[in-house]
Amino acid sequence: MSSNRFYALFALFIYAGSGACGELVYSFRNPAFGGNPNNATFLFTEANAENRLKTDAEKKKQDEQKAEQEALAAKNKQTPLQQFTSQIERGVLSRLATNITSALFSADGKIQTGHFSAGNYTLDVSLTADGGSNISIQDGLTGESTVVEVPPVGAK
Repeated sequence: MSSNRFYALFALFIYAGSGACGELVYSFRNPAFGGNPNNATFLFTEANAENRLKTDAEKKKQDEQKAEQEALAAKNKQTPLQQFTSQIERGVLSRLATNITSALFSADGKIQTGHFSAGNYTLDVSLTADGGSNISIQDGLTGESTVVEVPPVGAK
């Protein structure tokens, strides 16, 4: 009898456990298939982060930018002789600018008015009504000119 009781209790536990189980229910995550709409932004961001494919327009634009960069690099590439010549020109122009700048200022540090020339360049220095100065620089070869406006010293 005790073995019958044991089998009865064993069967009761087995069937009781299966009676507590329910159906497995699958719910979609993607809102396009009926999932929670709050997941849309997260899923879209994840998909874009994982997307390694580019559209034809993006590829074309990237190729054009790369070609422009390569063309610019080839255009700016100089031979050692060209680099040396460029450095000499910059040094001469720097020294010329230093000499002209020192000639523009008097011993007391004020800008002197007048007409200066250096090579193909001419400088005309004039005073403005507010005590500042205008320095007009003109290239004799090309005719290009520019004006540098110097505010008055001690202006507030």
